[in-house]
Amino acid sequence: MSLTKKLSFLLFAFAVSACQAPATPAPTALPTAIPEPTGTATLPPEQLLTLAQDALNRGDWQGAILLLDLALAQNSEDTQALLLRGNAYRELGDYDQALSNYDQALVLNEDLAAVYHNRALTYVQLGDSEAALADFARAIEISPTYGPAYRNRAELQLAAGNTAAAALDLQIYITLLPNAPDRAEVEAKIAELQALTLAAASPEGVLFFDDFSDPGSGWYTNGDPASPGLYSGGEYVLQEKQPNYAVWAMPGRLFDDIRIEVLATKTSGDNNNTFGLMCRITNPSGSADFYMFIISSDGFYGIAKRVNSGDLILIDPPDSTPDLEGKLLFSSAINQGEATNKITAICSGPRLALFVNDQKMVEVTDDDISRGQPGIFAGAQEVAGTTILFDDFAVYAEPAQ
Repeated sequence: MSLTKKLSFLLFAFAVSACQAPATPAPTALPTAIPEPTGTATLPPEQLLTLAQDALNRGDWQGAILLLDLALAQNSEDTQALLLRGNAYRELGDYDQALSNYDQALVLNEDLAAVYHNRALTYVQLGDSEAALADFARAIEISPTYGPAYRNRAELQLAAGNTAAAALDLQIYITLLPNAPDRAEVEAKIAELQALTLAAASPEGVLFFDDFSDPGSGWYTNGDPASPGLYSGGEYVLQEKQPNYAVWAMPGRLFDDIRIEVLATKTSGDNNNTFGLMCRITNPSGSADFYMFIISSDGFYGIAKRVNSGDLILIDPPDSTPDLEGKLLFSSAINQGEATNKITAICSGPRLALFVNDQKMVEVTDDDISRGQPGIFAGAQEVAGTTILFDDFAVYAEPAQ
């Protein structure tokens, strides 16, 4: 057996399917005694939308609605007009009409992040937090760089007492919008929430623990519809169905310096695979940056990173020789085949260390990423179908030395 091998997967799946639904009948115009804006009845829809947006910008909600009625009379399938008209009704406090316009737009195109986001804002006004959270999540799934959705979802998370999830959303928000006008306020709130998380740690330093017995504990994947994460029998299952790809899952928690532990068992697929732990995931989607602590079912290990959405690269230990650079190394301490391994990862300041079954595999230093989510992952190499069961995921405080 060779004692080294190359890490072959460099890309991570992220895709969202698009679906165009049948058109709905033209919406009914709002009955009103207000006259149509002079000279607008014969304008093309594009100009009507521009005028309507100007009206919205100056707070003329009724004027905007009249202009949008004219635009939709010419093209009842104009989703932008429906979105803007929904916004105008929302500002007027007519939430039923707002929801009706948003719903019509989503029937025409179910992949409109802005419509889900603004419908969520309407649900917030109606006091329906569950529906609002679902719509914010859908907006983020469609458009992972939609900063306002993270900011507004954080407010709902805070109201519900989900401080860790709120801190994560706020961190993503200022990462996506570094020049946001409320950046200083958001950074102060993140620091406050992090302090609360540390204060809530157990005497043993446990910041977070999940045995996956509760299917509602909040884990979600990087968004590959072909490889969803599943709760199953008190464990969490990741299956990568494409060769040379990997899928990862996160608990919606944000941490700095931590030690992570998990039990991982292969149940199907080739032994030439990859799986393990991740830390400092800075974005929930396929464009994320992160550190990855890798083992395989044929006994190999290593630590890798991705920064600036680039390629996944192995971090060579300080004593690595040229012939070993960029390669996974072999250890007999790793249980091979369909066996369980205890995997431990340390992300403490620049210190990154991987332990398997309580034996140190490798330790390196790197300071490219300072904060983010922990996670788990499963990857297939040449043969698709890697399935890994994860259990007893624990995060401990590990102060930087």
